[in-house]
Amino acid sequence: MKKLIDRFKNNKIIKNYIWVFAGQNLGTLFSMLTLIFTLRIISTYDYGSLVIIQTYCLLVSNLFSLRTFNGVIKHITDAEQTDDNIRICQYINTGFLLDLLSGTISIIFGILLLKPITYLMEWEIETVRFVNMYLPVVFFYPFLHGTSTGIMRKLGYFFHVNLIHVIVFGLQFMLVFFTWLSQSGSFQLIIIEYMGTEILECLLLLAYSVVILNKHQRYRSFYRAGISRDKEFLKYNVYYGLITTFDQLLSNVSTLLINRFIGNFATAYIKVITRICNLFSKLTNPISQVFYPELCDWVSKKRFKQSLKVSVKYLYIVGGIGTLLIVLMTATFDWWISIFDPSMSSAKIQSLLYMVYTLMSVSIICINQLMFALNLVKQNLVLIIIFDLLYIVCLIPSIKMYDIYGYLILQIIQLLCVVIGKLVFINREIKKLSIDNTDKSR
Repeated sequence: MKKLIDRFKNNKIIKNYIWVFAGQNLGTLFSMLTLIFTLRIISTYDYGSLVIIQTYCLLVSNLFSLRTFNGVIKHITDAEQTDDNIRICQYINTGFLLDLLSGTISIIFGILLLKPITYLMEWEIETVRFVNMYLPVVFFYPFLHGTSTGIMRKLGYFFHVNLIHVIVFGLQFMLVFFTWLSQSGSFQLIIIEYMGTEILECLLLLAYSVVILNKHQRYRSFYRAGISRDKEFLKYNVYYGLITTFDQLLSNVSTLLINRFIGNFATAYIKVITRICNLFSKLTNPISQVFYPELCDWVSKKRFKQSLKVSVKYLYIVGGIGTLLIVLMTATFDWWISIFDPSMSSAKIQSLLYMVYTLMSVSIICINQLMFALNLVKQNLVLIIIFDLLYIVCLIPSIKMYDIYGYLILQIIQLLCVVIGKLVFINREIKKLSIDNTDKSR
């Protein structure tokens, strides 16, 4: 037993995985309970409206958010190889500045784009009013997946990141639960509770990351180092931001078009089944978060084959476990769907298709991370642009012809094409780097 405890304490990857896994799943439990009681306070139709309001805010944020956490981890890891503390602090400052600029631009365009989007989507005046109420959250979104998160993951504070996540989602659940108990809930109050807790999580992450930096002798007074002039750092973040933009655009535009052509109930169903299927990602996301810094480290040390081997092994393991979970969830479908909304009990086949898509997407997380660790951001962007644009072009006719089935099958096809393309680029890059490394050693 003592050996097992010592192994846990000394194995950074296992320890960090357990913290992230426990934190995310506890957060998910609160999130699912919040969803259940939200559907008891407001109707399924109104919940569809809430999804659309959140989707618009995410759409605007994703258009301009660079999600700097990946770039910060990657470039700090590289700078550590030469013990360049000043450069590390400059990357941190630049990352914070990019998050601030992203938030500012997002809120401006959120206001400017609202009128044309309202016209295209034929939203009611009431919906527009609630979008305006929710819109301030857009300014804070870049900090959620920005430099703050990158710093905390890089320095090994996985427990603290997830503790904040659990606290905020626990608070959100309590607010919604007591609203349900009081029987005085309204759509407007639910919006305030959701928006307030989302902003709180962003602010807590930002504040705690600054506290952590000031605790470390190496990063104390980091703000005095100035801004990085490293073009590669900026390019990496811009490319990664564009990848995220196109990737998230796919999901956000799909939700808006489903709402436009099928309606609020279909929108609510997709959101509910997405939240349920996200249970798959709660098993796998911790692995990707913990392994990304390690992948960057392996690549910087020229251990390319190990990186690819681990990523492929991850795909097989998660695929196998996920298949068993899909069989279990399909067998118990009527039971668990009735907890959320019994009216969705006829959507068994649609749910199965979405489970398959979710399993595929979570199985390739390490392959996605390896692309970034190998600095293949430009190639990743090309793949995303090509296949996302093809997807969006095909989406409207698919929905019109095959309803929700067209959307689900098209998602699976698009994901398969992207994965094949990424594997081709990764294999080509590893062969090239291995040859270069062999030549240098001679």
